[in-house]
Amino acid sequence: TKNDFHLADLAMQFHWGDEIDEDNIGWHVDGSNSALHMAISILGERALHMSRPKEGVTVHWQKPGDFYVGTPFTAK
Repeated sequence: TKNDFHLADLAMQFHWGDEIDEDNIGWHVDGSNSALHMAISILGERALHMSRPKEGVTVHWQKPGDFYVGTPFTAK
């Protein structure tokens, strides 16, 4: 039907300037629109910082063309 807007949310992030060190990361919990989330790195490098109960804080570096799919809405 006309109102079936599955996968209809789009967000773009642009970053520039100095790197943010680990002590200054703005941790957040994603909202329900991130029940299914995919991110693609297009230019430069980015660091995906994750905080998980068993592994603790981990950093996953991504280069252009790298992507990930997840369900961050389920994380606490």
